Amino acid sequence: MKGAYALLIEVSSKAKLVVGALGVMEFNPGIYVYVGSALGPGGIEARVARHLRREKRLKWHIDYLLAAEGVSVKKVVFSEADRGDECRVVGVLKELGLRVVNRFGACDCKMGCGGHLLCCDEGLERCERMVIRAFESLGLMPRTQDID
Repeated sequence: MKGAYALLIEVSSKAKLVVGALGVMEFNPGIYVYVGSALGPGGIEARVARHLRREKRLKWHIDYLLAAEGVSVKKVVFSEADRGDECRVVGVLKELGLRVVNRFGACDCKMGCGGHLLCCDEGLERCERMVIRAFESLGLMPRTQDID
């Protein structure tokens, strides 16, 4: 399946990381949502599997965060989607009150999202409901998968 996905990520303790060209970034403990798309070969399944692997070349901003100690993906929300839908999901999540981590994951974004990683100040279940609501509000049909 090709489309859009959201990783619900738990940062269990404060993390200070060098994130590629973004430089040093600090992440407070909490729940973060990373929104991406997988429109190429292998689709969402291959992309999420890559995100979940511990051993990989650090290529994208999200790779640096997911490689950090105390950081884990808890859930994945995904749906068939078209090009640009991930940016529309980010827009809805911002409207719902999630805060963008500036420039993170948005190097190739042409819709002015500001970033594709958002901080959710709610618990995991509430964040998951917000992500599902964002997908549904765009006419997408989200599915979820627990990771841990």
